[in-house]
Amino acid sequence: MRLGTPIDYLSSRGGRFPNDNLGNNRPLPVRFLGLTPRLAALLVIVVGLLTFFLPLVIIDPPVLDKTHWSAFDIVQAMYQGHLHAPAGCERCGEPAVRAIMALPLLVTMIYVLLVVALLPLSIPYALNTVATISGLGVIGCLFLSGHATAWGFEETFYGHWSGTRHVHGGLLQLALLGDMVTLFLISIIGDEGYLRRRWLPDA
Repeated sequence: MRLGTPIDYLSSRGGRFPNDNLGNNRPLPVRFLGLTPRLAALLVIVVGLLTFFLPLVIIDPPVLDKTHWSAFDIVQAMYQGHLHAPAGCERCGEPAVRAIMALPLLVTMIYVLLVVALLPLSIPYALNTVATISGLGVIGCLFLSGHATAWGFEETFYGHWSGTRHVHGGLLQLALLGDMVTLFLISIIGDEGYLRRRWLPDA
């Protein structure tokens, strides 16, 4: 600005009116019930892991005088040797091995995905990774009602499987599916919100 040139008070280039600058009109950070995306995702993961301790598996006839089982109950009973170990397992005499194999493979995989999803939350701007993990979890949950999971539960409780289902894991499936879908949506929306803020051009 040359000496003697009047100050242009209507211009925002000098920063006199910062609110008029497009660089300051970026979208506010996406929030879910007042929580940041990473904190909301952490809360959803914790809720999903808590389903491990809820009696969401219903069996009839009862085993060990119980009709409602949690995944934790199943793993604990298998560790103590009260349930049937998988057939053809050479190392299932070891309590730790029995416990790992107590749940059907797909159920175990979904809980492992929830634990793995905690890792990207410690890295800034890694919600896209969480979205990928939760997307795999959603696909896995959709198959929990399949024959493989039903047969796995039947063998665990009764030592064999038949055409009649005695184990009903619908509540567990709905809980895990709802949790994974929520985590996926939070990750997608939160990640897009970051991208919009990151690449919006300054004035």
